Amino acid sequence: MNKNEKIELGKRQLKVLNELEESMATEHIIKNNAIRFKSGDKQFRVRKPNFIERQEVFTIRRKKYLELIQDDSMLFRKQWVDLYKKKDIDIIKMEVEMKNIQAEMEALLLKLVKVDDAKAIGNIKNEITDLRKKMWDINVEKTDLLQHSIEDQLLLFVNSYTSYLMLEVKDGDNWSKYFKTYDDFQNCKDDNLITKVFDYMSHLIYGGYKNNES
Repeated sequence: MNKNEKIELGKRQLKVLNELEESMATEHIIKNNAIRFKSGDKQFRVRKPNFIERQEVFTIRRKKYLELIQDDSMLFRKQWVDLYKKKDIDIIKMEVEMKNIQAEMEALLLKLVKVDDAKAIGNIKNEITDLRKKMWDINVEKTDLLQHSIEDQLLLFVNSYTSYLMLEVKDGDNWSKYFKTYDDFQNCKDDNLITKVFDYMSHLIYGGYKNNES
């Protein structure tokens, strides 16, 4: 994937994520340890793995980690950071800048709830949008720089495998596994679906959406 293709992919993913956050409707509510959503004309859900599935992920993770550390061409994240530092690329500085931008956005959000003037509200929203775009750009650059680290490759693999394992499609009244094999998941060309799956799976595992067990 060349630089222009990465930029275009980043733009499409940002658009999808914006749409996800702007439409916090019932489809995004965690119910019975699952999140249901629509993509195209199909109804999907991602759910939390059960004990057996967690053991499968753990086993596959261990094997992948062993494979990565035995590869002499693979480096840990800290080694990449040190290498980039020698070339005047400061990953730590990027991370600090992202934290500062996040703090700015939080301060603007607090300010937003206290403002009544429509013009002022619009200006603050525009500032938040600009900051968010700036943070996204930094994160895309940082992710691109560190994507080959052992930690990032392992995390990507585990998240991908878990998403493959937990994505189900509705068939009548039943739910069935959408991808028959992990290769099918890896070869999927539907960027919109994959972006949604990663986002919902992340929120399901790490939190972020409302729980509703009723």
